[in-house]
Amino acid sequence: MRIKYIFIDKEGRLMLAWRILLYLIAIIFIAATVPKLVVYPISTKFPLGTQLVSVLLSIIATLGITYLFRKFIDKRDWAGMALPKPSGVTVRNLMLGFMIGTAMLLLVFGIEVMANWVRVVGTELDVSTVPQVAAYLTVGLISFFAVGFLEELMMRGYIFQNLGEKYTIGLAALINALLFGLMHSGNAGFSVTFLLSAMMLTLFLTISRLLTGSIWWAIGWHTAWNWWQTTVLGLSEVNTPDYHHAFLHLSQKGPNLMVGIAPSIEGGLLIAVIISLAAMIAFTRLPSRKIWWMRLSEKGTTL
Repeated sequence: MRIKYIFIDKEGRLMLAWRILLYLIAIIFIAATVPKLVVYPISTKFPLGTQLVSVLLSIIATLGITYLFRKFIDKRDWAGMALPKPSGVTVRNLMLGFMIGTAMLLLVFGIEVMANWVRVVGTELDVSTVPQVAAYLTVGLISFFAVGFLEELMMRGYIFQNLGEKYTIGLAALINALLFGLMHSGNAGFSVTFLLSAMMLTLFLTISRLLTGSIWWAIGWHTAWNWWQTTVLGLSEVNTPDYHHAFLHLSQKGPNLMVGIAPSIEGGLLIAVIISLAAMIAFTRLPSRKIWWMRLSEKGTTL
């Protein structure tokens, strides 16, 4: 009987930690088995049609696994995933998140160029490669939408919701932030600064869920941030000899402390400061600071 209570809670469900662990394993399995879902840098060796099918299958599989866990493992309402059906409002949130993500990444790039920390040394664009470049950008955008969708449904949807149903929103957000940061510990250039930056980013995107009532804004932001740095500007591949995967070719001169080490550019103090400022501004938009001591219902929280 005692062994049972290590795995089963008072409601007859798997303990929270086991539910989250099994869910993470399922999502990682999807990412590892569905071709080219989280493969980056993006390569135009794969036809656009193949990439579209891969992205579609990945999204369907992620939605399916999440639904099964939510209904049969959590035994809770799907509305708690904060992923309403596409509508005018969701499209607006998606596009607004994309625009803010774009503005923040371009701000980082602009500051680094003006400080002479990075320098454009070439480009993939010429008359003979226009179709190829268009394929780079299109495939990259579609692929990083899938990555953003997967990570946001996983982190700011399923895991945050489950944590928030047991703990206060503030504690749930903090645990979620730590998990998100540690999940990137295998990245080259991972550092304490990167971990703190990733945690602040998680808080920023969590606040966007609380403000909009969905994760669509965060999906848009995540898509833009990854797409611009990897497929367009090449910040996440700076100083590498192979530039097949980015529109621009960059040379980095700036101190690693300020600009980070690719691909973990979020480990630079510049990005850490910008993300932290964005999180603080978003925090001021919350209608009440008391929210951090609330708990999420199974259908989420309406502020």
